[in-house]
Amino acid sequence: MALRVTRSCPSCGAVFESGLDRREIGIPFVECKECGQVIILNHITEWELKSVWQKCAFILITIWTAVLYASGAVIIGCAVEWLATENIIWMNAASHSLVVYGIGLLVTIPIGIVLLAKDIRQSKTRMASPKYRVLLMSAGLLKD
Repeated sequence: MALRVTRSCPSCGAVFESGLDRREIGIPFVECKECGQVIILNHITEWELKSVWQKCAFILITIWTAVLYASGAVIIGCAVEWLATENIIWMNAASHSLVVYGIGLLVTIPIGIVLLAKDIRQSKTRMASPKYRVLLMSAGLLKD
């Protein structure tokens, strides 16, 4: 179940982020637009800064999310079949569900992997910049 969060600046209380709580690959800090304080974001980390276990977990979560999306495709497929025929013949529904599930996995897993690879590439590009590494060091997120 997704958790909805609102994050605010610890200094001035200005809201800088609102939405679903997700673990992400990205810039792990933000500057408050109201007071200018640099705020460390614990839910966002650059790929290079993640431990081996965090990287493995991130990949497994990507695959698990694809499995959940494919499961949703099965439910939608059954609902469409029921609406179209007003009667699900369960043997047909089961075989159709497996086909829809298989197609869903064939579509969602590669999409998830492509999006993850894009995030990793962008992270590596940011981490290659000496100026960005200095920013991370000054925020205490990167050791020398």
